[in-house]
Amino acid sequence: MTFAALRQTVLRAHALSTDRFAEPVDFTTAAETREVRAKITHRALGPRGGTRSAMPGQDSRGTYDEREQIEVMVSRDASWEFALPTRPQPTDGLRRAIAIDPDQRPFTFRGEVIHEGDQHAVYVFERPRRIGQGKTA
Repeated sequence: MTFAALRQTVLRAHALSTDRFAEPVDFTTAAETREVRAKITHRALGPRGGTRSAMPGQDSRGTYDEREQIEVMVSRDASWEFALPTRPQPTDGLRRAIAIDPDQRPFTFRGEVIHEGDQHAVYVFERPRRIGQGKTA
């Protein structure tokens, strides 16, 4: 067994194992939707990450929006059926299981790459989230 094969085996058995850290997610491109195994870590949650809404007239009414971000670690091994061997496009989406995330709006790839190696990659996906709805006129 080569060192690369050993690293991929350890990655699948631990970080990308659904028994340990990973979860099955639906990854959607313009052409297809397929299941991918991913380890997901949340970023920038809560009011501290929020900004006032960009909508005109809502500044004084107390409406706050933020971007909910997740870091997604996937395998890049093209021979594994649950891997994502190529970098996603900015329009590609990711949807978690309804039991984990009742909000079924997809996260979209924002183009940010944290790590991209020969064995695995970590990408940032995000979606808008309203954290405070103010009074409307």
